[in-house]
Amino acid sequence: MRRKITKLLENWKNNPGKKPLLIKGARQVGKTFIINEFAKANYRSDRIIRINFEERPQMREVFDSSLDAETILDRLSLRPEFKDIDFQVDVGHPLFLFLDEIQKCPKAITSLKFLSEAKSYLHVVGSGSLLGVQLGKKDGSSFPVGYVEQATLFPLDFEEFMWAFGYSEQYIENLKALAYKPNVGSLIEDSVHEELMGLFRKFVVIGGMPAAVKSYVETKTFKECRAIQRQLVEAYEVDIQKYVEGATNKVRVASVFKAIPKQLTLTSHKFKLATIEKNAKSREYGDPLNWLISSGLVIKCENVKRIEEPLESFSDSSDFKLYYFDSGLLLSQLSDDDFYAVLNGTQNIDVGGVYENAVAAILHRYHGDGSPLHYHHQGDDLEIDFVDRYRRAFLLIEVKSGENLKSASLNKALEGSDGHIDGLKVSRKRVMEDGKEKNLPFYLFALMFANNLYISSVD
Repeated sequence: MRRKITKLLENWKNNPGKKPLLIKGARQVGKTFIINEFAKANYRSDRIIRINFEERPQMREVFDSSLDAETILDRLSLRPEFKDIDFQVDVGHPLFLFLDEIQKCPKAITSLKFLSEAKSYLHVVGSGSLLGVQLGKKDGSSFPVGYVEQATLFPLDFEEFMWAFGYSEQYIENLKALAYKPNVGSLIEDSVHEELMGLFRKFVVIGGMPAAVKSYVETKTFKECRAIQRQLVEAYEVDIQKYVEGATNKVRVASVFKAIPKQLTLTSHKFKLATIEKNAKSREYGDPLNWLISSGLVIKCENVKRIEEPLESFSDSSDFKLYYFDSGLLLSQLSDDDFYAVLNGTQNIDVGGVYENAVAAILHRYHGDGSPLHYHHQGDDLEIDFVDRYRRAFLLIEVKSGENLKSASLNKALEGSDGHIDGLKVSRKRVMEDGKEKNLPFYLFALMFANNLYISSVD
């Protein structure tokens, strides 16, 4: 399947000022496959060195002493598994070193500072499913600040999903351009609108995990797709027991992760710790929450008390909602009846918070930096699903999965606001605009916020 990160990797390779690249992302989003395919397409086979520290923990010995590039390459050249690799310095045919599951070898992360000095003939990419957790640790290990770049791979976004279903890049670009035209509602015919809404509903229930998408594209049935999704959730639960440190934290991380689908079925989607542990204290769940967020499995959305700059200053980290990073995985934890109600568009309410979760995942991918999303709750009669920034204005987003588009909260929040706050309803309806409020169908919203991945330097 075509993924945007391939272009990112190509641009990185061609950048003469490149630094070692760390690619984060949850397990099974496609990191290892994509990096291997990129290596095969761009480097000679006898110049590709692959090390997976989880599969071959003995490879950590290579990084036990001196970490300069020459010494590391000399050690690797003596390993029998690399007997067919040409280790000669050759700027015209650089070596490609892929350090997979690099979080298993903290000294390999430290070595990136020294490996970066050999960038003319050595290109280095590291990845790991729990790399975000390792990078967030304060364990005394040395992180090479200023010597590495980072990118995050997420599940497929809606644009990549459309590619997988055979839609051309030009068609998608045409569709994106319509979102900004004032008469777009009359341009999209009913049959086109229904087809695209049907496709978006498939995106919601299948999600963007490559194995799940591939299964449906090849079989056109949901049975195997749902089985794959459930297996993935079970694998994440195994990871929690395997990698979370401390017996109490294991229980708390697992409890929070398992509770998210149930909490999203409640009228208020605010996450309540008391529902999983009586007399639970926020400070006791700080590390468990950070583990889930750093691992990429969970999206946090914090309440902002005021919609003003700087927005983050008004964010309450103890008042939050939690979402799965992929809506298909959330659906896998709900009943078959709920699954088909979403797929067929027969529900009048947001079953299990699924559409809200889908929008959260879209915004999370769009920003790409893992920082919390925001919502706004005030008193008993005002709650805005998401507060974001778009085109130099605050964007108040209400998710409307049913037929009723009325929103007293949005109307109240927009009363008396100046030009720096706009309202947006995201729904199954066609494009409509009324003053400061606009309605976009889910598919156009998803394409507006379909992000091209970017590399960030760690300074």
